[in-house]
Amino acid sequence: MTKASSDIQSVTTPCRGYSFKFGDESVSFSYLLCDHCDLSHYQVPLNYFTNESAEIEILMFPMGSESFLSRLGYPPSEAVKERKTGYISTLYCQMCQHCSCIADADEKLCHKCGNHRLINLDSLEDNSCPRCGVGKMRKKESVLHF
Repeated sequence: MTKASSDIQSVTTPCRGYSFKFGDESVSFSYLLCDHCDLSHYQVPLNYFTNESAEIEILMFPMGSESFLSRLGYPPSEAVKERKTGYISTLYCQMCQHCSCIADADEKLCHKCGNHRLINLDSLEDNSCPRCGVGKMRKKESVLHF
């Protein structure tokens, strides 16, 4: 990330419902954590785009981009290639408890068991934990230094 000015202390930028702050060589991201079990989810925005070479990349703010395949471990679908830009959601499977990163253009199926019973982890703030059903998903802040 290139700083435009050394006098920038902190900037907060909203992105698809996320809030992240950057300045002084650190970034702060929100994450959700169950107050009873160990289920957690970093609310890091994952947006994809088509680069000049017609390859799909994932924007890794503030550090550049990475290929779709290397970031997610599977190649972009034809639907993603046709859409060209969009976002990736982390979905929690209610059947096998696996978390899958799925593009907005793709069918919402668990990558592990193929089930449709998925919950978007971004929508769980102050709601019951889908894993234990006892705790609440609470929002926390994490600072990443680079």
